[in-house]
This record gives sequence, C-alpha cells and structure tokens, in this order.
Amino acid sequence: HPWRGWPRLAAANGTIANSTAAGASLEETTADEERLYRVAAIVCWCLSALAMCLACFLRSSIDAAAACMEVACEAIFEMPTLLFAPIVKTVVKTVLFIGLLYGFLLLWAIGDATSFSVPLTAAV
Repeated sequence: HPWRGWPRLAAANGTIANSTAAGASLEETTADEERLYRVAAIVCWCLSALAMCLACFLRSSIDAAAACMEVACEAIFEMPTLLFAPIVKTVVKTVLFIGLLYGFLLLWAIGDATSFSVPLTAAV
C-alpha cells in the first residue's frame, strides 16, 4: 500500500486518524473510505468529461492558436536576431536602472535632513 503509515482522513467526522495506531489493518477500508473514494472518482470523471467537452467546443480556437504558434515559430527561424531581443532589452533596462539608481543616491546624499515649519497665517 503506497500510503503505509500515513495518517488517513476519516470521512465520517473529518478528523485525521492514524490507522496503524488505532489497530486497524492497512488493507482494510471502511465503508466511509470506500464511499469517499467513489465520490472522488466520480468527481474526477466529471471534470475530465468537462475538459473533453471544452476541448471539442473550442476546437476552432485551439486550431487558430496552433496556427498562430506555427507562424510565430517560422518567423523566429527566418529572423534569428529576434532571439537576441529579450537579451538586449534586459541589458538596456539594467543599465538604465543602475544609472537612475546612481543619480537618485547622489540626489539623496546632497540634501540635508532638516525640518522646517511653515507659519500658518490667514491671508488678509
């Protein structure tokens, strides 16, 4: 049994119990566990049927997306310089970030940390 020694979820009351500590055999399954497994199997079958129906209903959209991917792959193979675009973009953004961070730190270091107050007077 692949779950030998692992705690089991008792379906009746939702508590976690260790079947070996309770003295029950690992091969024995209770009626509650069997019902839980059957319900889980039915839910999985329903979800797979739903996924199959979605795939059938959206077949034309899936075909269009596959055609778009095929054209994109052909374009990349015809223009291999497109593969360098993300690298160039990353390098430019990194250099720009470092330059702006350096300028911000210079600007921050120039100023004095002093506080001042503005007198609140009524305009007459």
